[in-house]
Amino acid sequence: MDMGSDGYFATLVLEEPRAGEPSVWFAEHPALPGCHGVGSSVDGALESLERSRNAWLSWARNHDVPIPPMQEQPSVFIQYAARSDVAHGAEIGSEVETVEPQAA
Repeated sequence: MDMGSDGYFATLVLEEPRAGEPSVWFAEHPALPGCHGVGSSVDGALESLERSRNAWLSWARNHDVPIPPMQEQPSVFIQYAARSDVAHGAEIGSEVETVEPQAA
């Protein structure tokens, strides 16, 4: 699994699905407004995020929108949100993990 974020900090969130529902990963680059991806796995979400990032950067260049500088040491922030349904709502908890990209 390639955890590189190509120069930008990335956030991945997995919300634990309800019984019978598939897992869904959401990914975003907070520095690039509206730049996000989704997939059924970490790899799928990062691939979707890469397509979104490429489209965002192309659009920004074509419309003279300032592009935030890349980070010297980008990282991927992963959050797991556990859900347990209760009669009058849901209890949400989370566990957070930060993954530093490996040097090539």
